[in-house]
Amino acid sequence: MKPLHLAVLVFQGSLVGSTFLMIKVLVDEIDPTLVVAGRLVLAASLAFAIVLAMRLPMPRKRSSYFLLFISGSVGLALPFFFVTWGETRISSSSTSVLSAAMPIITACMAVWFLYDEHLTPGKVLGLVVGFVGVAILSGGDFIDVGESALLGDLAIVGAAFFYSIATILVRRHLRGENQMVVAAFILLFAAIVSVPVALLIEPPGRLAVLDELEWAAFLTLGFGTAIANLLFYWLMVRIGAMKVSMNAYIMPATGVLLGWLVLDERLAWYTLVGLGAVIVGIAMANEIITPARLRGLLRQEPARGDQSPASAG
Repeated sequence: MKPLHLAVLVFQGSLVGSTFLMIKVLVDEIDPTLVVAGRLVLAASLAFAIVLAMRLPMPRKRSSYFLLFISGSVGLALPFFFVTWGETRISSSSTSVLSAAMPIITACMAVWFLYDEHLTPGKVLGLVVGFVGVAILSGGDFIDVGESALLGDLAIVGAAFFYSIATILVRRHLRGENQMVVAAFILLFAAIVSVPVALLIEPPGRLAVLDELEWAAFLTLGFGTAIANLLFYWLMVRIGAMKVSMNAYIMPATGVLLGWLVLDERLAWYTLVGLGAVIVGIAMANEIITPARLRGLLRQEPARGDQSPASAG
């Protein structure tokens, strides 16, 4: 992976991770479904403004619009609702850990449905190390029992599953389309699906209760969602579905760091260990660190050590 692509991946994952802070501010005042719908409407508006300003080509095939609708409704709107509903039953730590199943699910699907993406032992190890890192970040708070918790767990895993389906669908069938346009249409169709659901549950007049700070959080949430989705699909065409899904490991790490910086939360020793594992996992899955390179480094060190006495003599 090129340094630019890695930097964009980290930025994109951090951007999505930072949106959790905005959501936390808003769900205390209005129904989560209204947050989802408003977030998607704002994001779709901004994404289309960018696409139109850049004069990017629109899809020409009718089949492309059908696939975009499926990706937006099933691959974005539905997971947003699943995550929102699931978080009413389980902790945010559980949500982070279970959401991190997405790279693993995507990798398994990619092997079967994408001819140009393959799993190697190093990639598999990287996926596992990254997932363990996310689990460590939670501090063990994700372990819960009970029917309510189980339903919440299933909702989050279901969201990760549908995210993965949309990722594979776009990667396989919409390669010929401009990926920023793809992202904009996915946001648009997700908004179209989510707005009627939100209106059935809570009237938009409830937005009047938001103060200036909460409106700022809402706008920031919409902006972050738009940019994150544009970057996600821009990256996918360049590094593949398997690697871009690693953003799910960056998101909880960002949440932990923001909690430390903004909310003055304590960084425990296991938090630093978890962050380190996430970084190593991402590096291994993206083949920045490979078993062959590690073996090469281990072989070089003794050789250097043997040469020093000789040169001194």
